[in-house]
Amino acid sequence: MSTTERVFQDRQYQVDAAIVRIMKMRKTLTHNQLIAELYNQLKFPIQVRSITISVIRCNERSTLVLSFCLHK
Repeated sequence: MSTTERVFQDRQYQVDAAIVRIMKMRKTLTHNQLIAELYNQLKFPIQVRSITISVIRCNERSTLVLSFCLHK
């Protein structure tokens, strides 16, 4: 595994952990609120699409029960 792949994997874990942490604290958030909170907590650049994929992945693993609204 290359260094780039390891960094990417580590960041995915950080994003997943941040999503779970935020949703456990807030319980209910809109998509835009979750994105804003993640931008504040994460120390590296991330795309909205990556965040959405991470949210779906967390939900599929049953790590998180979402009260999450994708629409405004």
